[in-house]
This record gives sequence, structure tokens and C-alpha cells, in this order.
Amino acid sequence: MERHPARERKLILLRYGLAGQPPLTQLETAQLLQISRSYVSRFETHALDQLRKGWLQESPGE
Repeated sequence: MERHPARERKLILLRYGLAGQPPLTQLETAQLLQISRSYVSRFETHALDQLRKGWLQESPGE
């Protein structure tokens, strides 16, 4: 996640409840960050794809 700008990191933390609070919906996350829900959806999809690629690179035999 270090490669992602601070706003995008915050989006993932809020969306999945990774900072000790309950996870938020896409709409709640969008409202809190004052962005569109579609941006939340697009970034979330992109971030999950990046995580998958990273995991596959780390363990190619599994």
C-alpha cells in the first residue's frame, strides 16, 4: 500500500475497517472523503487487483 497516495490508503482503511472501526459502505466512504461512489468502486477494484498480483508474484508455486 505504500505506493498509493494517502487519500487512497485512507479509502481502503475506511472501506474495510482496517483502522479499528467497522467497515463502511462504498457510499459512506465516498461521502466521508467527498468523492463519488463510483471512484470508490473503481479504486477498490484496482487496489484488489494490485494485491492479487503482488501475492501471485510472492508465491508463484502456490
